[in-house]
Amino acid sequence: MTDQTTEPVASVVVPGMKLGKLPAKFDRRTIQMSDKIEKRKLPKIPLTHTLSKKTLVMFPKLGIMGNDDYGDCTFAAIGHMHQTWTTYGGKPWQPTDAEIIAAYLKHTGGRDEGANMLDVLKLMRNEGIAGNKIDAFVAISLLNHDQVRTAHFLFGGLYVGAMLPQSAQTQMGKEWDVIEGNGAAPGSWGGHCMSVIDYTKRGPVVVTWGKLQKMTWAFWDRYFDEGFVVLEQGYIGDDKRSPQGFSMKKLADDLKSI
Repeated sequence: MTDQTTEPVASVVVPGMKLGKLPAKFDRRTIQMSDKIEKRKLPKIPLTHTLSKKTLVMFPKLGIMGNDDYGDCTFAAIGHMHQTWTTYGGKPWQPTDAEIIAAYLKHTGGRDEGANMLDVLKLMRNEGIAGNKIDAFVAISLLNHDQVRTAHFLFGGLYVGAMLPQSAQTQMGKEWDVIEGNGAAPGSWGGHCMSVIDYTKRGPVVVTWGKLQKMTWAFWDRYFDEGFVVLEQGYIGDDKRSPQGFSMKKLADDLKSI
């Protein structure tokens, strides 16, 4: 019997669903969420939080954002986050597919070879997509579900990546859950970047390939290997606060001063 942990990593081609997240890169300078958030006085964090309903009213078709033809998932995920941020900030906006693809190919030097999430976040902070930059980002501990919920609730979503198993292909449109056996090894499908738009008691809900995909917390714990909360001014209204009343500007200023 073959040890499943030795199953080779492969980007299995699935029509209309390109991957593109390169292996996680760690930088000791990246600020951890626990350093800045958990020490603050926080509102009560609910066990479920839904951002997709209002987002879908403004953007009935979330769009694939080029991720059917290019391995630009690291950029498409940011595009989907802009949809939610700006919906709740009161000024709905999304980058076009052409803008997403152009930013991706500029970053890769014209090669369709995927990208690293941390590199993309640094690019988003310095250049953005179509001139729309993010303010800052902090890493989160994915196994700390309370922290995951807190980050999502306060800042309007999460930027996350996984080493997907081949077994996830058979669960598309249903619920991703851990299935033991052939195809269960992390990365046996390949690396993929997504945005978390909702979370429920059962697990997070991501936007990927233009659709919502549910999953269990068990699947999340096994296959997701990096995640970030992103601060973006599009999520706050004219009162300079998020829909939950949290001052994102204050946190962004704190992060930039370190």
